[in-house]
Amino acid sequence: GGGCIQGSDGSSSSSDDMADAQDEAVEANLRDESVLEWWKKTNGLHTVLEWCTNYKKHPAGWGALLMIHGVPEVCGRMRNKVETNAMYSALFLSATIPSTMSPPPALLQCKAYHERPTDHLDYPEGIQWECEIRTRLFFYSITLSIALHLLAILLAMSFCNALDETARDADVYRMFSRGKGFVATVKVEKAFRLGILLDFIAMFAILEYYKGWEIVVVFTLALAYLFRIYRQTTALLFDSGSIVYYWREDLGGKPDADDPFDLTVPVERLHKRGMQLSSHASFQAAFKHSKSFNGSTSPADGLASVASNAVASKAKTPAGAARVHPLAASSENAHVPPPPENAHA
Repeated sequence: GGGCIQGSDGSSSSSDDMADAQDEAVEANLRDESVLEWWKKTNGLHTVLEWCTNYKKHPAGWGALLMIHGVPEVCGRMRNKVETNAMYSALFLSATIPSTMSPPPALLQCKAYHERPTDHLDYPEGIQWECEIRTRLFFYSITLSIALHLLAILLAMSFCNALDETARDADVYRMFSRGKGFVATVKVEKAFRLGILLDFIAMFAILEYYKGWEIVVVFTLALAYLFRIYRQTTALLFDSGSIVYYWREDLGGKPDADDPFDLTVPVERLHKRGMQLSSHASFQAAFKHSKSFNGSTSPADGLASVASNAVASKAKTPAGAARVHPLAASSENAHVPPPPENAHA
């Protein structure tokens, strides 16, 4: 009986040890993920702090939105913007490209140069000029529309590809500052809208053949009325909530008297993250000279040890004394091994 009890206790002890090992593995994995996430948000931010601080000089509000909502949220918004324009550009291309391959019958009434009679008796000059203007207006507009819609698609693809290759939050900030990422999205939007305008011009050329200038005038008045409705509705939406058209007075916004455009808190938080780890070199140096990071522990364990030592040293620091950054303190107090004998080699 005693032997059975002893065996039962041994199996229970081994089960507890296995559970403890699993818990330690899970905690170590969570620490590693936390360290990686912290590094991704802080590494390289010192290269864009000056640009973010001058948020009132930005051409739009996307830099401020990055500081307020974070990189994942803003990247999703920008990706949705360019992909929507690219998708509708492709929709218009599916209609305009076939129209160049098989032109409308109104354009087939105009004879080609080699088919026209030399005496012009069967082809009066008035009809000739009318056909020439209509044909050129249609094909020039359709050709430019196709080119602009292709440009919108290619720019949207380039923007998404560049955004996919960003590794850290600082790279996204730099893409908007040095890379003019916002300007790229504006080019996509303008190319799409100008392509639509040229499509309408080509359509006017065909409508004029069937119903004369009467249908062109009616359609123009209808478009003007629809654009007026669109303009009024869009203005109300943007003027009441847009960071540019509502909040930024320097760009025409009209905020409430007690709601100034002030991003002191987001800028301070960004500076705090940027100063936590100014470069990857300091991160490596802190772990290289730390006794905790000796190959037997993970980087997360080493960082946790560095942080705990920094907290303990902070508690011992008298009030009013200058504070030292945790990584800097750990690298200064760490044991630096002597150089090897063959250092000169």
